[in-house]
This record gives sequence, structure tokens and C-alpha cells, in this order.
Amino acid sequence: MRWNGAMRRVWTGVERTAFRIMGCLAGTVLLTCASPAAGQALHTERLPNGTVFIAVSTPEATATSVAWPVMDGHGRPSVTAIARGDLGLLPDAEAALTGDGPAPPVVVAAGSVDVGGLRNLLERVLAKRSPAAISVQPPAPPDEGGIERRLEPPGTPATLRLVLPLPPPGSALRDPAEVLGLMIPGLITVRGLTLRGRLTPDAVVLESAIDAADGDDAVSRLRLALAQVTEAPNLDPAAVAAMRTRLEVQRRARLEEMPAGASTLVSIWLKAGTGGVRRFLFGLDGVNVATVRNAATIWLTSHPGHAVLLLPPQALNPRFATPPRPKLLGNGLNTVLLERPASDLTALTLRPILIPDFDRQSAALILTRLAAQIRASDEAPGWIRVGVDPPELELATAPDGFPQLCEVLTSSLQTLTADQHPVHSEPGPRQRALQLMAAVLGFPESGAMTPARLLQPSNLAIGAVVADAGTAGEAVAKFLATLGGPAARVRSQEIPSAPETRAPMPGTRSVLIVALPVGPLTPRPVADLAAALVETRTKLALRGADVTLRRPVVPGQPVVLLEIGLTAELNQLATRLEKAWKKITALPPDTELEPLQHAAAASEAARRNGALGAARLCAAQAAGADMWRPAGGYERMIMSLGPDDLKPVLERWKDFAALHTTGAGPFPVKDLPPAAR
Repeated sequence: MRWNGAMRRVWTGVERTAFRIMGCLAGTVLLTCASPAAGQALHTERLPNGTVFIAVSTPEATATSVAWPVMDGHGRPSVTAIARGDLGLLPDAEAALTGDGPAPPVVVAAGSVDVGGLRNLLERVLAKRSPAAISVQPPAPPDEGGIERRLEPPGTPATLRLVLPLPPPGSALRDPAEVLGLMIPGLITVRGLTLRGRLTPDAVVLESAIDAADGDDAVSRLRLALAQVTEAPNLDPAAVAAMRTRLEVQRRARLEEMPAGASTLVSIWLKAGTGGVRRFLFGLDGVNVATVRNAATIWLTSHPGHAVLLLPPQALNPRFATPPRPKLLGNGLNTVLLERPASDLTALTLRPILIPDFDRQSAALILTRLAAQIRASDEAPGWIRVGVDPPELELATAPDGFPQLCEVLTSSLQTLTADQHPVHSEPGPRQRALQLMAAVLGFPESGAMTPARLLQPSNLAIGAVVADAGTAGEAVAKFLATLGGPAARVRSQEIPSAPETRAPMPGTRSVLIVALPVGPLTPRPVADLAAALVETRTKLALRGADVTLRRPVVPGQPVVLLEIGLTAELNQLATRLEKAWKKITALPPDTELEPLQHAAAASEAARRNGALGAARLCAAQAAGADMWRPAGGYERMIMSLGPDDLKPVLERWKDFAALHTTGAGPFPVKDLPPAAR
């Protein structure tokens, strides 16, 4: 058979495509097998138009973040990123990347990545666009060897900060230097200093509280001790392995943050290319005592560091010193354990169950203090984070570290559960309106929030993702089950039959709270979508108003709180809202629901992603605020809802006069009670 020119061109195209696919698969397999313990798979290739495509798949991921640099008129990059679940990723990525300008030089995807589908999309969208030129300015090296003095806010302690620039991301010294930088506080002893270390994208930062008059001498003592690190007797294999594991946990947890994980990889690529990304993912595998000592010899001794003395005004003039202010924290003990042997993180989320402090600021403040206690521990995990909405504490460590996680959490809690000092939130119309709503819902005021009150074991919920549920259950029984709260005391208080719903407040701003009841059998996605609809319409109806949704846990009566703040008299705000309420709760068309469904699905997909997201959901389940759904269940359900699904909820809310409302703000003088005039 003779082949004509057309047949030969077709066969050549098929052959090239087959070899390209085989090459991509081989690259992915080799990179995955090169580091079997890392728990991540890396895929890299250059697309036909010249754009570099990098995909990082992580265990237990249920969402994907995509990031790419966008160049300004001078070729300087800024990172654009999106995070979506499986259903919304490809359409949104196509919409964001479609355009007439230059193509991005790199596109990075991290999470639950459909490599084939995303590659096909990028090839189609970027086919006729060349990559933009890159002009990345390296960070200016610090002016090392000197001492800089900065004035800090009154009341803060004097602090010494020494900044040691790290090797570039693509350097072989980078990973050992990061491990060494975090180990330094445990390797050296400096008179008068209690060191703590942290990493920034470009430097190791060592800090210590100091006597303000001893700053120059403290810098000299610290630099001398750093020059002797290579001879430190406690620089042993076990210590290096422990710190390497801690740094691995931090990197893996950073990749699970959506969309910050993909943005981090783009920033690394801009500085060090694909090799820098590969080293960030797998470079810690080669770190050992020898490489750390080599980094101490080559890197550490080359940098005297940039010293900064942070001096509060009272160090210069005692008249500006302010009295100390107490900080308080909180914890929980209802436990839901999720066994995930394939996860490369053990994640734990602690969440208070019942919070009469609907403002959440006091609870978050107490949790922040608890996090500080944990960070000060020698067994502190690699990932510690405090959230505000809802108030929760997140911890993450290596898969086999759950018993140590329980131990450090228990010891830190025991420090705070006897604390009876109150936490006062700033007075204002919002706080007062929320207090009134708490009383309406059955939580009359019974004193200020305290750690002892918030951290009672019966008021705590813990959700955790563990490698072995049996071992984790033993750790819970050994540590958390023995945690004792404050002595139970029977308190009698009179609950008013008609609680106050309006309070006059000075100023010009008013806040109105509307309680939107949710039926106990109403699925969470239905309630979330209906609440988002009401929130969006309220913002349109009351121009200039600040509108916020709150979801407190109220046993027996699920409720969503709609908070509206406006510069107006309280009566005017209530009247305007009531007039617009029928339109706000009217049945919506499909076109109005679609963007709300999209936003809710994207937000929940990012929040529920990975081991950290699963731990958050377990904690919510333990607190009675949510229920467990398989990966993608929330997204599929909310994207399938229509106007008829919201009808029962909106019908329940449409009678404004029947809803519980509370408010605080300026009253007309004629409306004030006689005693207040």
C-alpha cells in the first residue's frame, strides 16, 4: 500500500500525540515514585503555546486551586488564583483564562487535579497566545551586620529580631537551611534570651523578648552563638528528623489552603522555575544531619543577619506605658474521629459548641490564647491556626502524632480551665443587639465570657482526621477524657417572659438583628442558599448597609441571624427593612440563584478540602452544627437546588411581624422610656 501525503501527515500527528502522552505519564510516574513518602504527585509539561503547566495532586483533596501570574505593563507579576470543586473548576478556569492578551507563563493546579481535563482546556484556551515576558526583581538583600531600631505601640515588650536571608528556592542549601533555621532556638543557649524561630518566604527570623537597655549586647551574644552552631551537641539525627517532619507538615498544610497553596507554588516558580517547585515538594526527603551541618557551615556562617530592636515608647519614656490587658481562650470535648489511613496529615479542629457570645470575638480571643499556649510547648505541632467564623482552633501534625497532639492540647487546656477572669468585648450597637437576641433565644445575660465558662468539657467539640481510629481512641481516652473543667455549680436566674428587644445607644449607627428560623429537617444547603439570597437582596434594598449572616448553634431551634448595620435611627432602619421584606423573601428565578449557588459551592469546597477540611466538618458535626457528607455531596446538592426547593424556607420567613428581631441604636427622643429622656 502506498501512503499519500495526507495519510502520512495524519499518522505523524497521531504518533507525536501518543509519544507526548507517554512522556507525560512517564514523567508523572517517575516524580511520584521518587518520593513515596511525600504523599504528593507532581506533573509538569510545556504546552504547545509555550506555557508551563504544573499539577500537584494531594491525598484526600476534594477541591482544586488554580493559579497563574498576570503581568502588568512593566512585566511585573501578580498572582491570580481560583479555588473550586470538581463541578465548577473547568468552567470557571476557562472563563478566567480566556482573553486576547498574552498567555500566562505558567499555570499551577493543586489539590484534586484532573490533569487530562485541565491540560485539554489550557491547550484550547491558550492555543493562539504566546506566554507573557517575565521580569521578576529578586528581593533586595538585607543590610546585614548592623542594628536597626523601631518604635512599637505602647505596652508591648522590647524585642530583638534577627533576620537571616535564606538561600534561593532552587538552591540545594535551601531545605537544610530551613530545617536548621527552625532548630536554632533549641540548639543554642544565649544569656538573657529566650529564642523563638519562624520562616518567611525569604528568611529565617529569630526573635526574643529582651531588656530594652541590653539590645546591643544581646545582638552580639546571639551572633556569637550562631557561629558555633556546627558544634552543637544536640544537633543529632533524631532532632533533625523531628524538625524535618514538622516542616513537611507545614508545607503540606499550606498546599491544602485554597487557593493559597497554588499561589505559593507560582511564587516559587517565578523565583526558581520548575526545579524550585520540585524542591519545595520533595526536597526535604534528602535532609539529614550531614546536610544540616553543611548548611550551618556554608550558609549560616556567611550571614551575620539584619538585627532589629523593637522598642515600645515606655522603654524610652515610662509615661506612655499602658497597664496589661488579660487574654482568654477556649476548648471542646465531644469527639468525632475520621479514619483516613492514606492522609499524610493528622488534623484536629476544636470548636466550642454553645456560645452565648454571638459576636464570637470573645470566644476567638480565648482560642487565640490557647493557641499561644500550644505554640510555647516543646511538642507544638507544625500547624496551628485560629478561625473566627466560626470560632475554632486547628492543629495538624504527622500521621503518627495524634497522641502527642492530644497531650499538648490537654496540658494547654488545663492551664486555662480554671481562669475566671472575664473577657469584655467593645461596647456598641452590634454587641448590644446580639446580646438582646441571645436573651430572646434563651441565653439571658449571666456575666461576661471567661475561659472557665467557655472551656467546660461539655461545651467543647473536637473533630479529627487520623490514620488509625483505634490508636486515636486510646489517645483520647488517655488524655482528653481526663480533662477536668471547672466545678459544676447550679445557677438560678430569672428568665424574663418578655425579654427586651430594643436598646437605645449613643451615636448615629443602628444595628438590627433578624432571627430566621430553620426547620430541624431542612438540609443545610437549602438553608445556606436561602440565607445567601436574603443577604444579597437586603444589601440591594438597603443601600449603604452592612449585612452579615451568623449561624449560632442553638439547641432545639436551628436559626440563622441576619445582621444589618446602617447610619440611621433604629426605627427608620426597621421600617425600611419591613417595607422591603416581601420582595426580599419572594421566590427567586433560576437566573438569580445561579451565582449564589456557584459562590456557596466554591466556598464550601475550599473549606472542606483535605484533612483540615474534614476535621472542620467533623468538629461541626460534633457541635451539632452540620452533618457529615461524602466529598462533593454538599456541592452536588446545592448546585441541584431550584426555586421550588427554597419555597418552604422562604414561606417560613415572609411574615416579618412573626420573626424575632432585636436592635440597638439611636432612638427619637419621643420614643425613649421616661427614665431615659
